Amino acid sequence: MKRFATLLLAMVLIASQINTHRHFINASLAAYYLYIIVVTGFTAFCAVWLLKRPVRDPQPAYSWPFVLYTLFTAYVVISSSLFTSFTYKTTYALAGLLFVIGLLIFINRVDNHHLKWIFNTIIALGVLQAGICLLQWLTVLPSTNRLFVVTGSWVNPNVTAMFLALSIPPLLYTLFERKGKLQGVLAAGLIMVVTALFLLKCRTALIGSGVAACILLTGKYQIAARFRTYSFFKRFTIVAGTIALFTLLTLWLYNTKKASTESRKLVWALSGRMITEKPLTGYGYGQFEKHYNLFQATYLAQLSGNTPLPEGAGYVNMAYNELLETTVEGGLPALLLEVCFGGCLLLFPWFSRKKKQSVATGAAPKETVQVPYQVAYAGVAAFITMSLVNFTFQAIPVYCVFLIYFVILSTNPVYNIRPLVRISIRWRQAMLKIAGIILIAGNGWLMFHWYKEALAQVLLKKVVIMAKRGSLTEAAKRMQLLHTSLSNAESFWRNYAYILLVSHKYQQAIQVLKKASAISADPDIHYALGYCYEQTGTWGQAIPEYQLAAHLEPQRLKPRYALMKLYYRSGDTLRLISMANQIIALPSKGNIEEANGYKTEASKLLHKIKNLSPADKVF
Repeated sequence: MKRFATLLLAMVLIASQINTHRHFINASLAAYYLYIIVVTGFTAFCAVWLLKRPVRDPQPAYSWPFVLYTLFTAYVVISSSLFTSFTYKTTYALAGLLFVIGLLIFINRVDNHHLKWIFNTIIALGVLQAGICLLQWLTVLPSTNRLFVVTGSWVNPNVTAMFLALSIPPLLYTLFERKGKLQGVLAAGLIMVVTALFLLKCRTALIGSGVAACILLTGKYQIAARFRTYSFFKRFTIVAGTIALFTLLTLWLYNTKKASTESRKLVWALSGRMITEKPLTGYGYGQFEKHYNLFQATYLAQLSGNTPLPEGAGYVNMAYNELLETTVEGGLPALLLEVCFGGCLLLFPWFSRKKKQSVATGAAPKETVQVPYQVAYAGVAAFITMSLVNFTFQAIPVYCVFLIYFVILSTNPVYNIRPLVRISIRWRQAMLKIAGIILIAGNGWLMFHWYKEALAQVLLKKVVIMAKRGSLTEAAKRMQLLHTSLSNAESFWRNYAYILLVSHKYQQAIQVLKKASAISADPDIHYALGYCYEQTGTWGQAIPEYQLAAHLEPQRLKPRYALMKLYYRSGDTLRLISMANQIIALPSKGNIEEANGYKTEASKLLHKIKNLSPADKVF
């Protein structure tokens, strides 16, 4: 059982790496469904242990990190049930808790030899991703995203880079432990990973890998203990040099992607304002994209005409800060739980009375190899650091590795909770058997449910391909059959609307697009709504949708061009002139040829209006 459970855990890690458009509308859905389905299989298999063998030591189930993580996940599920609805994010959080439970059972049943196999899997996947990045840079392999030269197996290069950052701790630890030829192989792997990190150009991953490396090197060479033996002048010089180096690195990281930094500063500022409006309940889990972009659009619409657009304003999917995003979605209670969870993981080893058994030395039974807690601690610290400047929860391979590190770390005795009531061994075994039955049945049902949902997403992709090939009537019929399974999926409603729109069924498309807009604030949805209203002759309803699309993505010219044409058709010359001037003033981005075409049309219209006699102008 141990070997098969270890194999299943390795399959969870591998599943999180798969990112492909072949079977899904969105490439990340492949990793999402494979991850949650394999997780349920892994946890159900581990639950069999609760029925077959007596537990060796139930202490991990009483650790503070596990309790806080369970409370946080329960809050997410209850909040979604009461205030909004179950979203992909809610399901993902629930799968995370199931994975943690399975990991706790697994770690409590296997020896540390099997844990090292998991570390080896993380190292192998990290080196493999680094190899893919190097081959993409050499143009041997194609990039998975046309906007970036190097991406790894994921479409978003940041996900690959952050995963590589979390592969640094086991890679460095194993490099220190092994000797001989294998050490040379590991050194080559480390060079590949570091090179790939720079090729991916992800500042977050560079920060995270730096934090992890510093923690491991500090423990390895006892830097903190040595520092205390230095003279005052030497310590002062080291501290001053460190601060100066940190300042220079911060300035360099800021200026390497200044536009991206300004965009995040705006997101953080507006997210802070959103929190003040709903501090207790938040806007609902999985609702950040919708509510933030609508909030930003309202903010931009209120700016006076002479005020320039804030640098970096645009459509975003996440807050690039997990604490902020959690608070926007779940309110201050969610923030409190998340801060307590992260603070517990990072600070308990330093303040616990059992500090001698903490991260620096590890703690394990004498008959086993020492648990490498320092590896897990370095990985957790890197993850939490990266969470402050980027998305980590939704980066599936990154979050998957974090959960493994967190569970390993939580088995350290410094996190133990002393039970208030002592339960007899017989009752404890009975309770564990009941828990095992519930876990097996629950995970079996969830696996079947999520498999059906994944199958519906695969069918959605096939229907969209069918529609693009011209079989619109058949595609519309099949979309109706998918309604029950994918009613909460924005991609379903958007693609259903596309089929109706291409079929010139504008009234039906409007109803479908309204359902899509209830889930997402994607500017394409509101642009399509405006187009449908325009085609049905209800220009009064088309204009607000075009305006919203323009404010949702202020640097995009297409909605402004549609507004300009509508103002021209309706004879609203003042607004036409204003919109044409905006189109000409905005920089050309994205499809340059298309943007320049809009600018040319705007210039022609302005020239045409100037040549009209005053009597011909309509105001």
